[in-house]
Amino acid sequence: PPRGQMYDRSNALNGEHVYALAISPVSGEVAVATSGGVSIYDPAGDSWRTLDRSTGLVEDQAASAGFDTRGNLWTVSISL
Repeated sequence: PPRGQMYDRSNALNGEHVYALAISPVSGEVAVATSGGVSIYDPAGDSWRTLDRSTGLVEDQAASAGFDTRGNLWTVSISL
């Protein structure tokens, strides 16, 4: 049977808490809104990239994430 993979701060996610998941209707990428920004999984390359203040997010804590029909990622940040 297929086995799943567990992801956390040690191997993929840039925050401890997950607030939302979104899947791109275009690329199949999975965006994970976390307490440390947004982690994006690319299934085509089996790789992760992260978005946070250092890459242009207003705040590190992302409350929500979603893709529009064109595959553009939209996020909502929380300012504490």
